[in-house]
Amino acid sequence: MDNILIATVVIIFFTALLSRIVQRFDRVLKSIRNFHITIIRMDGKRMWGNARMYANGMKLLFSKPYQSSGGAWVDSYIFYQAEMDSLKLIYRYHDELSPENKKRRLAEIEKVSKPGNLRRGIRQFRNFISNFQDAFSETLGVFLNRMKSSAADLMKASEKHLKQAGSTAIGAVGKEYDQILENHINKKVVVSVKTADESKEFAGFLGEYSAKWIALLHCNIEQNWHLPLNDMNRLILNNNIDVSFKVLFKNDEYALELEISNFGQKDIRLKQIKGTDFTKSIYKTIKADETIRTTISKLPSNLFPEKCKQIIDKEINSIAPERGGKYHPDVWNELKDKLPQLDLVYSCNRRVDVYVPRSIATVRHSVSMN
Repeated sequence: MDNILIATVVIIFFTALLSRIVQRFDRVLKSIRNFHITIIRMDGKRMWGNARMYANGMKLLFSKPYQSSGGAWVDSYIFYQAEMDSLKLIYRYHDELSPENKKRRLAEIEKVSKPGNLRRGIRQFRNFISNFQDAFSETLGVFLNRMKSSAADLMKASEKHLKQAGSTAIGAVGKEYDQILENHINKKVVVSVKTADESKEFAGFLGEYSAKWIALLHCNIEQNWHLPLNDMNRLILNNNIDVSFKVLFKNDEYALELEISNFGQKDIRLKQIKGTDFTKSIYKTIKADETIRTTISKLPSNLFPEKCKQIIDKEINSIAPERGGKYHPDVWNELKDKLPQLDLVYSCNRRVDVYVPRSIATVRHSVSMN
């Protein structure tokens, strides 16, 4: 009886410990810990900030405080595990990575594409468990029935816990394996993403995958991008673009004087200045290593806070850290409630890592590298 009790306790403890370890972090999303990311939710809303991952969700630390509907200034948003299903896409832009995070990213990719003996062994063990998941479950059932015959009363009390802990551990280890995806890791593929309102494709190298997420690396995306002029920290993160602007006020009308420098290797096409229910076209092209200046006049006054008049004719500079730019809390405190509620919309080709829920993503094609 004592031996059976000890065996029961040991099995429950170690299977629970195993399931806790393998379920602690999604192995795809743990790679975005402490990186600046942009989130697209299913409702189309965009959010950005530094990601903090937890076993039961994610905390997004905003690049600047926002005033909530209750009037409090908040600096983060918490997604609990159940709310992670509301995320449609997660972008990690290469041109927003610090030198330290560029090294971190490459090191993480190296672990997936060229795993060491230990990581290869762990992966093979996990895949082995997955392939024989049903057999392990059956074996557990036989083991429990055998033990019940020796100590019926004890096992009747502990059988539920044993089955639950055992199936959780086996399922957590094995349910993520996908034979097709396993054979395409570090190979170029096309992922089809379909939601109720849109369908799109991304081409890139398949990184890690889990039961719920797929990582697609080195994607080149050409589309319209938004730079919020009222978010100083977000502006300086893009190390390919420096932005300086002045708010002008003349004849009871607001205007914006812009100076934009392109430090990337591709052309940048300015498209619009955009605010709530307002859009004004620009249509200017900035070539590599070129700076342009332009003034946009007759802007709606409702896009400029009342305190904005305190920074009239003052030059606001957003310069990447590589070129000496810095973000200080005192700068934000000085400009809070004063910056225009406008986005600079531009188009260019950007390299990005894309993270997609498997519920809406399908690896549809492999890509010839010729």
